[in-house]
Amino acid sequence: MFNFFKRTKVQDWELELLNRITSEIPKEFNYLNKQVNSSLFRSVILGASDIPGYIAFGYNYDIYEKFSDKKTNYKLTGIKVYNNSTNEYLNCVIYVTDNVINGYSLDKKKKYDLDLDKIDYSNFNKTLGNNSDYERFLSVLNSNEKNIITASDVYLVTIQGKEIFHIKDLEDGDFIGMDMHRNIYQVNHDPLELIPINKEIVDVI
Repeated sequence: MFNFFKRTKVQDWELELLNRITSEIPKEFNYLNKQVNSSLFRSVILGASDIPGYIAFGYNYDIYEKFSDKKTNYKLTGIKVYNNSTNEYLNCVIYVTDNVINGYSLDKKKKYDLDLDKIDYSNFNKTLGNNSDYERFLSVLNSNEKNIITASDVYLVTIQGKEIFHIKDLEDGDFIGMDMHRNIYQVNHDPLELIPINKEIVDVI
C-alpha cells in the first residue's frame, strides 16, 4: 500500500549510493551516472511496488525528457553493498524504465550504515524487463492516451481499498491517478483523500 506518511525527500546517502554504483559499473551505463548527478530526482515514493525494499523516484520533467527513451527498460542486478550496521552485504537492484532510473531496491533493514568502499559487482548483470503495472494499465487506454502517458510514471498503489494507477506527479507528493474503470482522481496525502476529476486523461496530463 502506498504510504503517504513517510518521507518524500531524496536523501543524500541514496544519491551517494547511486552515484558510486553508476560510476563503477561498465562505461556503457555512463548516462545513468549523468542522471544521478543532474537534478532529475525530485522526490521519493515509498510503497509504490510489491518489490521488497523498493524506492521509486519522482522527477523534474524538464530534465527527464533529456534522458527518456521509451524503448529501453531493464534492471541492474547482482550488486551487493556492505552494511556496517548488520555486518552483511545487502542486495541492491537499480530499475530503469524508458532509459531513466525510476527506482532501486535494497534489502530491508531497520538501520543502514552503508560502506560504499565495499560494493561487490562480481555477479553484476543487466536484465531486460517491462513495467508490469504499465502493461496492465495499457488495456484500458486508447491509442492517443498510450502516446502521452510515460511508462515510468505508471505504478499501482492501493488507497482506501481502491487500486489506483499513478500517472502524473503533482507537488508535495500528491498525484493524478486512474483506476481500471477509467475514473480519474487527484490523490492528496495531507489529508489523505481521493478527489474525483471529471476530465479526460488528455486534459490532466
